Amino acid sequence: MSILVRVSAEQPEEVIDFGTRANSKRSSAPSSRKGTKGPKSPIITIRYLGHKRDVGPIILQKMNLRWKNLGQLDLVDAFAGSGSFTLRCGNAFRRITVNDRMLYSYELCLAVFTRPQLTYQWPPLPPQERLEDGFITQNYCTSRRFFKKSNGRRIDFYRTRFSDAHQNGLSDEEFHYDMGCLVLAADRVANVETSYYSFVQQNGTYKVEATSIPSEGRFRPRAVEDIFVHPPAPGEVEGAESLIGRVTVLNRDATLVSIDPAVTTSNSVLYLDPPYNYRPYFENNHVLYVIADPSYNPQTQGTVGLPPDNQRPPHSVWEKSGTALEQLDTILSTTKATESCSATCETGL
Repeated sequence: MSILVRVSAEQPEEVIDFGTRANSKRSSAPSSRKGTKGPKSPIITIRYLGHKRDVGPIILQKMNLRWKNLGQLDLVDAFAGSGSFTLRCGNAFRRITVNDRMLYSYELCLAVFTRPQLTYQWPPLPPQERLEDGFITQNYCTSRRFFKKSNGRRIDFYRTRFSDAHQNGLSDEEFHYDMGCLVLAADRVANVETSYYSFVQQNGTYKVEATSIPSEGRFRPRAVEDIFVHPPAPGEVEGAESLIGRVTVLNRDATLVSIDPAVTTSNSVLYLDPPYNYRPYFENNHVLYVIADPSYNPQTQGTVGLPPDNQRPPHSVWEKSGTALEQLDTILSTTKATESCSATCETGL
């Protein structure tokens, strides 16, 4: 059995099931997003367009109406992104697999949902005057004010040190976990509002409430804070602690995960939240993509420092209607999952 949940910014959520339609009222529950003033308060996982932080509970409600035994089933979130759906709804399932082919999403989910045994002692952060202007500082902290310069230097420091440790024998799992902690911390202090396709301008949205930093223009309030790179403490990522030990994190193609009988079984609910249109998600999160991969230092161009086309990751097949439908057909005709749910917007598929 499959259901499709169509999400619109202006209209109530709509559930389409085998040709029948039923409208549901938008939830009046408060958003889970909370402002933070220090590292011990719950934090937003990431600014990610298409996240399901707010509508996730509505989707889960529709699942519960169709399937009465979710607590006995496993969830496979094939396009996990920031992991927000699992954070909001994962406790309804027995076990969860979160997957995303984008490296920064994979690393972020490792930091949020796993607690590996760490063998590498993170180096102490040197005084600011001893930190160098690395790739992030040079490309995303000057005219492109995604971070204040002092935070850019700290990001460069950890990005380099984690990479050096990996080259000297640090395991892949621990390296990507450490990088996920860096991505999580960087996003927390980024000078952006909703995505990395733009940064807060000097006369932009935060003109009145932003804090002025000498020689660095205006920044949104949180971007003024000093970055604090650390493994998330218990309770720091809202909704994550009760899921520790029950979540497997993968970095694979969504179609292959969906049809892999070792991952998606007859006891699985397959949740599909693919890209909605041809514009690649990379353009919305390219800065995090660069931070997440120390070996990736592309040319940067234009206002927001996007790499040229030949240095960008390839388009997802889900960003074109024809190939997206082919992939969906392959999944639904091949997967072992007996239950599936897809969330899309009005322009999707």
